[in-house]
Amino acid sequence: MTSLSKMPELVMENIIGFLDFRSVLTLRQVCRDFWNFIDDLKDSKLPDSKLKGLTLTVRKGRKLEFKIEYFDGSIDIIEYMENSRTYKEKITNLENSNFLDVAIQNDLKWILKFQRGNSDLFEIDANIYSFSLRPEDEQLYQDVIEKLSNCMNRKIKTKKLQIWANKNSEFLSIIQLIDPKFLVELSFCPICSVFETDEISKTEQWKMAKVFGCGQYFSDQHIKELTHFSKSSILTDCVSAEDVIHLKECFVKSPTFEYCDMTIKSTDANRELSVLWGPSNVSETEDDGTWYFRMANSDILVVSVEMQDTWPYWFYINLYREEHNSDIDSVGIIIHD
Repeated sequence: MTSLSKMPELVMENIIGFLDFRSVLTLRQVCRDFWNFIDDLKDSKLPDSKLKGLTLTVRKGRKLEFKIEYFDGSIDIIEYMENSRTYKEKITNLENSNFLDVAIQNDLKWILKFQRGNSDLFEIDANIYSFSLRPEDEQLYQDVIEKLSNCMNRKIKTKKLQIWANKNSEFLSIIQLIDPKFLVELSFCPICSVFETDEISKTEQWKMAKVFGCGQYFSDQHIKELTHFSKSSILTDCVSAEDVIHLKECFVKSPTFEYCDMTIKSTDANRELSVLWGPSNVSETEDDGTWYFRMANSDILVVSVEMQDTWPYWFYINLYREEHNSDIDSVGIIIHD
């Protein structure tokens, strides 16, 4: 009987065409002949992994976890650590192999090689809110990013990129792994640092994204970098009246703008805006104010400044698009041109 490894290439291609992504990866582990044959196949001959989301997480004890979600609702979790790889309760002894090489240069490479369409999410998480992480775990996170930057031979196709990181350089390294043609949303969670956009804002990925969120301190020196996003939400130390005016002038001309929400530690923008734009239409205190501006398509751009009335007394500055309707006219709201 002819062994599978000695079958004609066309027959093997047809067999692989009937298999799913995980079955092909299993077949690849059977012997070196299958390994080489599958490695040499064109991407178009391989089954679609139907990848919906991929999360890489560094955990306590120098562990790296891949969480792979598929569009059919199934999930795979693979855990890597020194000398071992665990998948579906099966532990593989990696012997002298570097587990990061196995995870990134081998497994991740193949997960992405089988990707045909666009995934919904690619996330890198250091589990850095955990107080149990040790310096060696943080070093592993940096090693993962370095390995990704040096070894990836194709851009990752995803709609949303979510990053948890300590350093601006880490955000910059990761964002450049993503294919800008498919990217829609950036969600950044800087820990113990102020997020600076100096170099990141020069990347195609930043320029092409339409949605941006920053869950920790976004540098107040870079507020003007938000103007090309249709949706944005940030937490920052301070926003000046000059920043608000710049955002307003850009957003009022934008056909795609929807909202920009800013949570702020302190600001005196309301008083300066009142001098420039006149009294607010709605003002319960001297720190609150709302103004309305006519947009190019007859919609209304609303600029709202509000102070929280309880500790810690955050300020909220929101700019958002609102449909022009009879309710606005009936209450005598002043609309600025």
